[in-house]
Amino acid sequence: MATWREELLDHLVHWGCISPGSGGGVYKTHRDFTLSSGNQSKIYIDVKQAMCGFGMKDILAGIDEVMEDAGWWGEEDLDRWDGVAAMGMGGALLGGGLSARGYAVTMLREHPRDHGVVEQIVHSPEGHWGRNDYKACFADEGWEAPTPRIVLVDDVATTGRTLKKMRRILSTTQVDIVGALVVVDRNEGAREMMESCRIPYRWLVTKDEILKEAGRG
Repeated sequence: MATWREELLDHLVHWGCISPGSGGGVYKTHRDFTLSSGNQSKIYIDVKQAMCGFGMKDILAGIDEVMEDAGWWGEEDLDRWDGVAAMGMGGALLGGGLSARGYAVTMLREHPRDHGVVEQIVHSPEGHWGRNDYKACFADEGWEAPTPRIVLVDDVATTGRTLKKMRRILSTTQVDIVGALVVVDRNEGAREMMESCRIPYRWLVTKDEILKEAGRG
């Protein structure tokens, strides 16, 4: 029986990784892509394709395993004040899946909006009982409200700029960022960026593993 990692690599090769000259479900192109980091690359890894298909179950299984192995927490430890923070379209898809898995999800916006809910933090990480009564609920029982533990999650990391921006946005709240986890690490600076931020960093698969699976490594 294939592991979640083997299944995920198969999904990414056939549905998510866009590169010149590859076969299967990988589209052919001869132009460079501009990544969210601003870097140019001929290899574009679209994890959203896999999340919208059959790859989501393997991604969620991988996240559960990596979370527990990292010592952040296991499913049995998930409390209403702990959870993950995500940003962007890929983050929204990932957050939806993790919410169904039992994780409390805080969605972030890269920029404030001028309509509707304008804040960058769409849901307060200080509690999923509401923004105002989180500490009061504990005080009523004579307890001190615990500091929420948050893991930053994203679909792909290149330089780590997005993860660092999420950290900056959450700096306005009283949370403990215990780690950062991405589905695909491109190995182009994110590890070093998170190390400089003193945030433990994990990934499910790497760009090199995907290319090797595709027979291009």
